Parts: sequence; C-alpha cells; structure tokens
Amino acid sequence: MFPARPAMRSLRNVLPLALLASMAAAPAMAQGMTEPAQVRPILEMTRANWVAIGKQESQDLFYFTHLAAWRCALEGAEMRINGAKEAITLPLEPCYRGTNQPNAIRGLPFISFPPGHIEEVELRITYTDGETDSATFLRTEIVMP
Repeated sequence: MFPARPAMRSLRNVLPLALLASMAAAPAMAQGMTEPAQVRPILEMTRANWVAIGKQESQDLFYFTHLAAWRCALEGAEMRINGAKEAITLPLEPCYRGTNQPNAIRGLPFISFPPGHIEEVELRITYTDGETDSATFLRTEIVMP
C-alpha cells in the first residue's frame, strides 16, 4: 500500500468539515423560503397534502398544516365546503419575518366541524404576488385513518 500524499491527507480532513457545514446550512435555507417563486413549485408538487381531515369522537378536525407551513408566500387561503356559496377564510397566522424561523407554526392549524360534515372541500390559495391556485378534494381523499 502506498503512503497517502500530504495533499490527500489534508483533503480527507477537510471533506467531512465541508459536508457538516453544508448540512448545517440546509435548515436555514429552508426557513428562508418565503417568496412565491420559491414556494409555488413546492405547493404544486404537494397539492395532495394541502389539507387533511382528522376524526375525533365528537368532531371533524380540518387540518391545513401544510399550507400554514408555507404561508409566508401566501396572501391568504379560503375554502368552500360541500359546494357552499360562502367561502371560509383559513386563519393563517402571520409570517414571522425578521426571525430565524419565519415559517414557524405557533398556533393550531385546524378548524373544527361536526362529525362527518365535510364531504367535499374546494380550496383557493392566493400568493403574495397575486397569482392563485386551487384544488378540490373529496372527504375520502383527505380523511386520515
């Protein structure tokens, strides 16, 4: 076996440190994703995860956790349940700009409804640049086991 060259020895010492530094920066980069151009592709690819329904004994819990996590790029979000004409605005908390975690969720991202009430949900999100996107979900598609 050949002895390691001095340049190779120092490279072996530097690579693990570089890897650690890049991994440490990843969460900070994710927390900085607050602009529509950054968030729109993520929400388009994860549309099926925008909302969920959790069942409890006496109520349905309509979760919008995924949208709440990306709300810094959203002006707002509204839903219509079972074809209702009147929309319900989702209570998204503010973006905590100027902090290390502007997308942090500090509140409870759900709304309570009577058990079995939600059969269909139409969602519309509005980005801070004015563009919109929408999706419709049947209960069977978003109810959690």
